Amino acid sequence: MLRYVLAMSIMIYLTYGILPEKSLQNNKCIPTILSKTLFGSSLPTTLLPSIPTPLQTNRSLPDIVLGPGGVAGFYSLGISHYLINHFDLKDKTLVGFSAGSFTMLFMRLSPEKRNSMLQEIFKCSEKSASNAMRHIMDKVETITSLEDYDLNGTSIAVSHPGGIALYDNFLTVQQLARCCKSSSFIPFVTHESGMDFYNHKIAMDGFFYYKSFLKQYPQRPLVINPFMFGRYSNTLSHKIRFIFGIHPLKTTSIYQMYLYGYHDARQNHSFFEKYLKTLPTKPL
Repeated sequence: MLRYVLAMSIMIYLTYGILPEKSLQNNKCIPTILSKTLFGSSLPTTLLPSIPTPLQTNRSLPDIVLGPGGVAGFYSLGISHYLINHFDLKDKTLVGFSAGSFTMLFMRLSPEKRNSMLQEIFKCSEKSASNAMRHIMDKVETITSLEDYDLNGTSIAVSHPGGIALYDNFLTVQQLARCCKSSSFIPFVTHESGMDFYNHKIAMDGFFYYKSFLKQYPQRPLVINPFMFGRYSNTLSHKIRFIFGIHPLKTTSIYQMYLYGYHDARQNHSFFEKYLKTLPTKPL
């Protein structure tokens, strides 16, 4: 019980205590340090000396945002698979927040590896968020290599005390998986430990700067999350229940959530046509 109280206290403190809600600039390019958004390359190991993450003020905002969603992120996985099968994504840039970081990896995984990865995901019968996360990340590290991913125009969002950092350069698949874990880190909930570090800095779930990041867009981009079609709720009460381990994975399977996502994306095909070009229909 104490760990859940501590986890909820940390989340409330981070969300309403130290994270600023700034009025961000509305332009196409990433603003300066005031936006609390940092772009740069992650370091290959914590044994290296700390190097400040460089800013790139001329970098465009990503076209597609894969948002957080806890274990309901498997619903987003179904949506993303539908998009891969029916829309042209090759020139689109992506950023993943929290559970969305894994969804983003799946979207960038080579076609030859996608089915085998899905089969491994569907085999997972874990009911706790932390165990499911460990299982999936273990599969990323053991059945894929860095060469299996097309990471051009792709970044993973990790919250640090100084702002959100978007990491887009990785030396190994282990480092890639490690960044996803940090992007999904909620103490004692998605991980068993109470503190996490990435790139020599305290790291937390990308969720904590997610809303501030979206405010940088002059027009809302394509945002993929488990709440976009009303299948799952994102109210405060649902967030608190997630902290205490009450979430969709307790009552349904990963495979069923994936099917819900794929089905709802198909039912809302016209919504995605506002942002993406439909792939030509293949002749029979």
